[in-house]
Order: sequence, then C-alpha cells, then structure tokens
Amino acid sequence: MINKFSFIFLFLFFSCNSQERDKISLNINNSVEYNLSSKYEFKKIISTLKEFVNTKNTIFKNNPNWVKYNDKFFSYPFLDIINIEYVNGKIEYKPTLLSITKTNDENTYIVKLGWFKVNKEEEEISLRFIYNLLAIKDNNGVFLLKNILEFNTKKWSIIEIGDIKFYINPEHKFDENNALKFNSINEELSHFFEIDKIKFTYFLCNTNFMLMKALGYDFEETMYFSNQNGSITYPNDNLIFSGNKSEINKHELVHLYTYKKFKNKHKIIDEGIATFLGGSKGLSYEDHLFKLKKHIEFNSINLHDELFKNNYVLDEDTSLMYTLGAFLCDLTIKKGGKKLLFELLDSGNTNEDLINNIKRIFNIKDNDINRFLINELNNYDFKEHKWNINR
Repeated sequence: MINKFSFIFLFLFFSCNSQERDKISLNINNSVEYNLSSKYEFKKIISTLKEFVNTKNTIFKNNPNWVKYNDKFFSYPFLDIINIEYVNGKIEYKPTLLSITKTNDENTYIVKLGWFKVNKEEEEISLRFIYNLLAIKDNNGVFLLKNILEFNTKKWSIIEIGDIKFYINPEHKFDENNALKFNSINEELSHFFEIDKIKFTYFLCNTNFMLMKALGYDFEETMYFSNQNGSITYPNDNLIFSGNKSEINKHELVHLYTYKKFKNKHKIIDEGIATFLGGSKGLSYEDHLFKLKKHIEFNSINLHDELFKNNYVLDEDTSLMYTLGAFLCDLTIKKGGKKLLFELLDSGNTNEDLINNIKRIFNIKDNDINRFLINELNNYDFKEHKWNINR
C-alpha cells in the first residue's frame, strides 16, 4: 500500500531548500518524431514541458503549465511526479521526453516521460519511472498539461453503492454482493473510529499492473512484481486504487479513516492498524504474524533495529513494518482496548515518539523492545486470537 498524500510534506520541505537553486533540464529522445505537419505543435508542447519540469517541484497548485481547475479527481494532479528527480536531496534522475502521440482529439496529445539515472563510471543506466501526461491545446493555441487518469478511465463502468463510487475496469466482472459488503464495512469502520462515514471513490482493477497503467505509468517497479496484489490511496481526495481483483479493500479504507482521525500518527502504526483490521497483500494479519514467528525461529534478527532502522522484508508478501505494526496494535488493544489503541495511533510521527510510547504502554523499563517483541511473539496463541471490530 502506498499513501500518496503523506509525501507532500516532504516535498514542501525540499522545495523550500534545494529545488529553488536546481535547474532541471529536459532531454529529448530521438524517438520523438515530427514531420512538417506536426513540427510546430511539437515544439510548443516541448516548450511547455521544459517549463513544467522546472516548476513542478515548487508550484503544486495552479502551476502555469497545467490545465486550471479541470481535474476530476485530484487536488494535486501531478503529485506522483513531484521531486522524483531527487534521492537524499540531490538530483539523481533526469527527465527525458520519449514520445508525443496524437489522440483522436486533434487538440490532445499523449506525452510520455521517463526518468533515468546514468552512471558513467560503471556504464549503467537506471530507470525510475515512465509516466504519461496529456498535452491539451487551449483556445489560444497554448498547450497545457493534464493528468491522464480521466482519459484512461473514460470507458470504465461507474456504479454507486451507498457511499462508494466504483470505477470498474472493463476486464472485471462486478460483484454487487461484495460491493454491498464493502459499504457495510465502511459503516463498521465509521463506528469503530468514531467519525462520520466517508464517501469515497474506488478504482477496481484486477492487477497492480492494470492499476498503475490507469494512473499513467508505463514503468514503475511494482508493476512487474510476481504478486500483483497492490493498491494506492490518496486520502486527501478520498480515492482508493485497488489492484486486488475485488470490490473489497478494507486495508486501504482504514487509511482513509486514520488520515481523517489522527493527525499525529507514525507510519508503522498506520500500516499496522490497516493490516490488523484488513490484512495486506491478500493475507490476513494472523497469516503474516505466523510467518514472522516461524521466520525468527530460523533467522537471528533484532526486531527493534530492523523495524526502526531498515526496511526488512520476509518475502514478497510480508514486511516487518506491516506485521510488527499490526502486532503492536493487537497487543495494545488487548492491554487497554480501543482507548489505548487511539493513544498509540495519535502518539507522534517520529521514531523517538513511537519508541517512547511503546515503552510507556507496555512498561518496558530495560529499554529492550526487541526482547519484549520476541517474548510476546513466542507466547502468542493463534487459536485464542479473536477480536470484534465493533466492541
């Protein structure tokens, strides 16, 4: 799961520092072909693109190179490509225009951009993304850019069930019973988190590859993972993109509620409560936890260090962050119910905040969270694990 809007604060930070002095050049690949009839318009599109790549990291709203007030879905319609040139505050990837293709609308073109890193010493080229935008000519003959999602989904079916608007990929056979169940789950989560029901839009895809294509990607590494169960949430706009081939994605819906309810949450606990209540990657919380319990029987790892300092994964389905985050939520509920869980969810967004609150909640005096987690995991009784969301 990816929560897109949470990244915007990092973008704002970097924009106030390095981006103002960094000029980003747009490379033009020789695959961009233009003949006598298209040469003039292609040059205007390229001019707009050159301006855009140098303003997108600092002007998120009302960018002069973007179609104004005309996005059906997003508050930040090019959020996905803000700051993607940067790694650890330095420009590593540079944008390249790969192609410009005319659509059936004579005033609309599809623009394909790639972000590449070239290591001349090792003679290696690394690709980060290939991403598509629309270039649209306005009444004054000026080309402006637009997010491609609406264009890509114009032939998708739209069905509204309760508070959910489903956009359904033509390859998917819609299951109304599942949609009704998901609407009921929305009511349950509203009750659990003690806030009003959320109306949201749900893009239903059969695979993560299909999901990313709808968003405009031709290449993003997760598109080619063997496990194609993926999803992305834009909580600021109440959007869920699900590649799980189902009308139900409880994990992502939990993120919409935690975004509204808790303003001071840590990512580990945010992913943890979503996994605890809704599973992850097609597996239940108990499945992930059992895998972790078996994993530490044969692998000596420091759970504290790997959780807070590294991005430890067991395999393509199970990560330490999601699993231990869910485990901490589980232990917290058993110790103090929902009230204590809400304290944990709203207890701070830094590692120091979370560590201090774990020590406080579980009375860990020897500073050894690793030992605490291993002991609790070894003593966990999977047969007795029962918890009702409505209590």
